[in-house]
Amino acid sequence: MTVKKITSRDNRKVTETKKLLKKSYREKTGLFLLEGERLVFDALKKGVALQWVFARHEYFEQGMTALECFETEDNILSHMSDTCNSQGIIAVAKKPEAELGSLDKQKPVAVCDGLRDPGNLGTIIRTADAAGFGGVILLGDCVDVYSPKVVRSTMGALFDLPIVKAENVEQLSDFRLVCADLQDSVSLYDFDFSEPFALVVGNEAHGVSKAVLEAAQEKIKIPMVGQSESLNAAVAFGVAAYEAFRQRNY
Repeated sequence: MTVKKITSRDNRKVTETKKLLKKSYREKTGLFLLEGERLVFDALKKGVALQWVFARHEYFEQGMTALECFETEDNILSHMSDTCNSQGIIAVAKKPEAELGSLDKQKPVAVCDGLRDPGNLGTIIRTADAAGFGGVILLGDCVDVYSPKVVRSTMGALFDLPIVKAENVEQLSDFRLVCADLQDSVSLYDFDFSEPFALVVGNEAHGVSKAVLEAAQEKIKIPMVGQSESLNAAVAFGVAAYEAFRQRNY
């Protein structure tokens, strides 16, 4: 393996990597950034082919590999980073490809309906993987799943289950849509999760969209006894996902 040394921020590869902080360039190239030792090495263990990697010298001694390897220092890594302080390693990978038709219909799936917060989306992907879901569907105008903040918050779950896009609810006609709503709904603890379903998580500010509510076959609610009117989107998903996990596995 050949490792090239880069000492200038003006290097072409450095410039190209920095551009991947922008959604438009990620969409144009089909590439995205992975940052941090745990995330990058986890990607390698899961068979992700890294296109290129920038790292401090010690990471190449630990077996870091990619199609192209560049040794560099923290000041250049920080220049390409989405975080305040360099974590010592940045890699670039191709976006995984998956289609709606490839999802396992026998497993539950998560549907993110216009979710905008990167931390929420990353946490939902991580929770969906942990709770045995078969995939995540991004419906409508969701935050970019390949933005650095979302990628980091998935903690590697991004590589463990398919994540697909749907432009409108009509594309989800083959799924049993279950969404949270206070009207005409049952407690999730009285709901039967034994059959495959698609659990909808709505937008943080506006909730589940009208089109999805109208298309939903089932509606549930999470009982609350305090003064809070609602739960954080990722928390609400976790509560429902693990009630479904309990019913389906115990």
